[in-house]
Amino acid sequence: MHLVSAFISLILIIHQTHSNTCIAYASYPGNETDMTTLLAFKDKMIEDPQGIMGSWNKSISHCNWPGVSCSRRHAGRVVTLDLENQKLVGTIAPNIGNLTFLRYINLQENRLQGHIPEEFGRLFRLKTLLLKNNELGGEIPRNLSSCVVLKNLNLMFNQLIGRIPDELRYLVERKLANFYVSENNLIGKIPIWLGNGSSLIGLSLGNNDLRGQIPTELGSISKLETLNLHFSNLTGRIPSSIYNLTSLAFLDVTANHLHGEIPIEIGNHFPHLRGLCLSYNGFSGRLPHSLPNATGLELLSLSVNNFRGNIPANLGSLRNLTSGIFSVNQLQAGPDGLSFITDLTNCTKLEMLDFGDNKFRGEIPASIANFTDTLRLLILGSNQITGNIPPEIENLNGIQVLAIYDNDISGKIPQGIGKVQNLTYLLLWGNKISGAIPSSLGNATQLLRLVLHHNQLEGDIPPSLGWCRQLQLLRLSYNNLNGTIPKEVISLSSLSNGFEVAQNSLTGPLPLEVGNMSQIVHLDLSRNKLTGEIPSTLSQCVMLVFLSLEGNLFEGSIPASLRTLIGLEYLNLSRNRLSGKIPIYFENFTVLKALNLSFNSLEGEVLQAGIFRDMKRISIIGNKGLCGGIQELRLPACKVCHTKNRRKLPKLKVSIAVIVSFFIVLTCFIVV
Repeated sequence: MHLVSAFISLILIIHQTHSNTCIAYASYPGNETDMTTLLAFKDKMIEDPQGIMGSWNKSISHCNWPGVSCSRRHAGRVVTLDLENQKLVGTIAPNIGNLTFLRYINLQENRLQGHIPEEFGRLFRLKTLLLKNNELGGEIPRNLSSCVVLKNLNLMFNQLIGRIPDELRYLVERKLANFYVSENNLIGKIPIWLGNGSSLIGLSLGNNDLRGQIPTELGSISKLETLNLHFSNLTGRIPSSIYNLTSLAFLDVTANHLHGEIPIEIGNHFPHLRGLCLSYNGFSGRLPHSLPNATGLELLSLSVNNFRGNIPANLGSLRNLTSGIFSVNQLQAGPDGLSFITDLTNCTKLEMLDFGDNKFRGEIPASIANFTDTLRLLILGSNQITGNIPPEIENLNGIQVLAIYDNDISGKIPQGIGKVQNLTYLLLWGNKISGAIPSSLGNATQLLRLVLHHNQLEGDIPPSLGWCRQLQLLRLSYNNLNGTIPKEVISLSSLSNGFEVAQNSLTGPLPLEVGNMSQIVHLDLSRNKLTGEIPSTLSQCVMLVFLSLEGNLFEGSIPASLRTLIGLEYLNLSRNRLSGKIPIYFENFTVLKALNLSFNSLEGEVLQAGIFRDMKRISIIGNKGLCGGIQELRLPACKVCHTKNRRKLPKLKVSIAVIVSFFIVLTCFIVV
């Protein structure tokens, strides 16, 4: 019994303690201050579409409001404000500085505007300030330096201006671990005092207007793991001191004006390296053959530089590699040709592989089929690759983009290409590929772009391509295709970017279904053997900017219905058998830059308004029946006799009416 009593007493004591705590909480002076400040913050919000602040009112404790957490030791004092990704619109109330117990602020992923309040400088307990991805402007407040225990400062993806304040050096020299200000409009040079950041782990300054050279002092940040300086205006070389940062995991200097060679031992300098991004600079020399020693590499981006020589051997040892981007350099294949592709099939996590626009020779190995289903993008375009497309390509089940354009590939497109179900881009233009377009491509129903122009393809356009209901661009120009244009294909409403079949031997009429391509921008049917009249349904293609029917056998007049195509900038109807007059609605095509009606059988007066005022933008030669127009065209004057007769016609009609009326009246008198 005594034990039970003691237990009950203990419960009562705990309850009483809790009650006393509640009483103390209710009367704590900071309680009202923090609640009032939060309500002021709420008042500054114009939009709260997800309603996270809907329950912010005095009916419940502010410590229970969504996004708010309070201290356990200091009742009623707010320590956390977390409103990330709530789509809030408004400004940050300056009196947020009254929340002096705040340790964590997360307002990322909203649409906050205005300036960052200087009152943040009063938050001397603040450890984390996250304002990424808003619309904040103005300068970075200098008195943020008063937040002496700040460890994480993320201001990325805003509209901040000015220089990085020198006062922030005091944060860097204390406890600041992550300093992220990328994607703003900051100017000036990279501060050399950043090199004093003994606690810095992440430094992201990219996509600003920072100029000058990368300070050598950055090589003193011994704990640095992330260095992001992409898309700036930095010049010079990467300082040798940077390669002493053995903790570095990510180095990104993409899109600057840097030059020089990369140390041959770079793969040994960075044992923890996971991302190396050097693209869009002026780096030169050979690719370091120590790269495979950085076995943790996931992202390797070296495109658009002046690297030369062979691909390093044993890249296949980079088992964590997800992206290898080597395009637009002067790289070559070794004596074993493209055998490095076989080696790379060991990279079982590889998603993107781009060797485009280099000087690679040799044939694509059949081992390409050994890439795992993770490979989504393979670019080998603009090289000197020969041989056939290996039929094993059908095993690339995960591939979405296959680009082998602008090479010397011969042979046929493998019939099994249609088995690549996830294929969205097939870019094979500029080769010597022959044979028919595989009908199996109709099974690649995810296709967005099929680009096969400038080859030696022959036969019909497969009607099965009409199954590709998402196809946006079809380019088959400059081949040896024949037969008619399948209505199943030209009726694809998804075709918006272009339908191009120029310079083939296509015959028959242009199907009426052409009008289904209501979003088409570029339509090129020139230099074929198409016959019949221009279908009036073409008027439904109201988004057309470029239309060329040049060099066919179209006849009849230019349809009056085409007056709807007011967005045309280029129109070529030349070298057909068109007759009749030039439609007057051409004068209203205000954005038309070039009009070619030459070598037809058009007749009548040439218009003088709109585009017809500028002879440099029109061509009408080879139409013997045309007359008039502006003087510069030097056409014969139009005969006026027909015009005079038409003007006398109404008077003649009036005279006849008067005579008839006279005889009717006369007859009435006779009857009477």
